[in-house]
Amino acid sequence: MRVFMTKTFARWFRTSKLNERALLEAAAEVAGGRVEASLGGGLYKKRIGRKGVSGKRGGYRTIIAFRLESHLFLLFGFRKQDRSNIGEKELRVLTESARVWLAMQDSELDAAASRGVLQELKLDKDE
Repeated sequence: MRVFMTKTFARWFRTSKLNERALLEAAAEVAGGRVEASLGGGLYKKRIGRKGVSGKRGGYRTIIAFRLESHLFLLFGFRKQDRSNIGEKELRVLTESARVWLAMQDSELDAAASRGVLQELKLDKDE
């Protein structure tokens, strides 16, 4: 399974206090079926703990697109203290985005990554 973040998510990620390891751990949990909510259409809500805050309740929320035997896409992120949830309009946009990303073949994903539309996450060999 390959893990990607969209350009929009990457912009938010840079302002968060998360690291790539936390995102990859969350991706593995989603692939293992451990999610907070299924939003339909291959979308899931996943909590990620914040450093210095016990547990995941005061941390971050991410919206992830995933389908078994496919790739995983980090689409949207927010801090729980900044907002309680996503709206209906955002859900519709994210559902359409998930449909598009999940239908792409490896060559299309590689092209999107080379254009900077997607960023693939990989752990360093030393980690």
